[in-house]
Amino acid sequence: MNSTVITPGVHLDQSRPIHFVGIGGCSMSGLALMLHHGGHIVTGSDRVSGPNTETVATAGITVTIGHRADNVPQDAQLVVVTSAAVDPGNPELARARETDVSVVDRAALLGMMSEAAEQRIAIAGTSGKTTTTSLVGRMILACELDPTIAVGTRAGDFTDGGNFRLGEGPFVTEACEYHEAFRFLEPDAAVVLNVYHDHGDFFTEGIRTIEEAFARFVARTRPGGLVVVGADCPRARLLEVPAAVRRVSVGFAADADYRIGDVVWKAGRASFSIGGPGRRRVRLDPALPGRHNILNVAAAFALASELDLPLEKAVPALNGFTGAPRRLEYQGNADGIAVWDDLACSTGEATATMEAVRGLAQGGRITVVLRPNSFSRVRDNFAEYAGVFTTTEHVIVTDIFPGRDTETFGQHARDLVANMAAKGRDVVYVPDLNGRPDRERIFDLLNARLESGDILVTLGPVDLAGLAADYRQRRTSRWWNEEDFTA
Repeated sequence: MNSTVITPGVHLDQSRPIHFVGIGGCSMSGLALMLHHGGHIVTGSDRVSGPNTETVATAGITVTIGHRADNVPQDAQLVVVTSAAVDPGNPELARARETDVSVVDRAALLGMMSEAAEQRIAIAGTSGKTTTTSLVGRMILACELDPTIAVGTRAGDFTDGGNFRLGEGPFVTEACEYHEAFRFLEPDAAVVLNVYHDHGDFFTEGIRTIEEAFARFVARTRPGGLVVVGADCPRARLLEVPAAVRRVSVGFAADADYRIGDVVWKAGRASFSIGGPGRRRVRLDPALPGRHNILNVAAAFALASELDLPLEKAVPALNGFTGAPRRLEYQGNADGIAVWDDLACSTGEATATMEAVRGLAQGGRITVVLRPNSFSRVRDNFAEYAGVFTTTEHVIVTDIFPGRDTETFGQHARDLVANMAAKGRDVVYVPDLNGRPDRERIFDLLNARLESGDILVTLGPVDLAGLAADYRQRRTSRWWNEEDFTA
């Protein structure tokens, strides 16, 4: 019998299927592909099709759209779920329980799989995880260490067809705080970029519970390991590490162990110098725009330096990384209008993105399409939305994307728009059409406003993805009559 040991005492039989409920999720699809390419029989299902279900199906995994009990193979050895997303009444989950098939959360499976590696590297933080994990994965690959990489997006040229890479060397993974998913990881090296309030639907008692979750994550660092913390974040810099673990800080702060200095800005991007205790300072010139990405690159560099990676290989890899999908991703230019797209789940992330966009705009006009992400986030950050934007930026706001929320908490986009307008923001509300952003109405408004030299940025979750690229393509093809939008 062929089997894989993914953690001491846990064996996966390569002759029996592993079934993923919700295989189209970012992390779920990556884990499914990793197991598939590792020689396992993998099946999966999801409520709807999408890019990730298409990717795993193309790889040879059997994918069923729609959840039914008989989707679970009769000889399945394991059913993988995302506990935060799966309905307890899901028929496939019920079938697994009826037939005594083991059910495991995808975060637990990730932790199990990481334990096979001699070196485990986990990247955490309320924001910046995906970009920094991508940076670290690309950097370690450039150092010829053959990493396994698990990242929360389709990360580009260093992955195997999506959001993962399977290797024999270090295991590099994004470490998510939501539902304390990172509790299953025991890293040799951990990065905590920042800690601030988010995911109020889970961390219902506020920032204290988030701080405690990150403290437990750091405490699981293995003896002899390393923790890199963001020196500019008051909560991250106060995290205590176990006695047998070394700790370094990185940031702009004067007391940072790896202090960022000599910053030179040019068209929204910055070069800077950085060096750690007893180590020479090195100049970095990353392609990523924005102050927040300086911090992401600097954290990756500090990790490389502390792990004694060859900097002559690591630095070019950091400089050359152009970004993860939907993390301030450039969509192209149409009629002189630069088009960008960003996920921006929280107001904190949106604020960092808009700061970067202003640098790219170089004083030019900025128009934003905003889709607020989840009722609970709007409830918790209602007053902060106005502060994300300046009074000179034009903002088109759609209805709120519900995400995993099952209630509205009394929140509506109309009220958000009214509050932003009361604070002097140039804002307009566009109701959804059939539960999705009304693209045609949004495009009409964009055509009436945008002109050469402007920047358009879309901020929002999955169902806003593609709007920026679609608009750029349509604008380039000039499918409309320009006279229709002339006063």
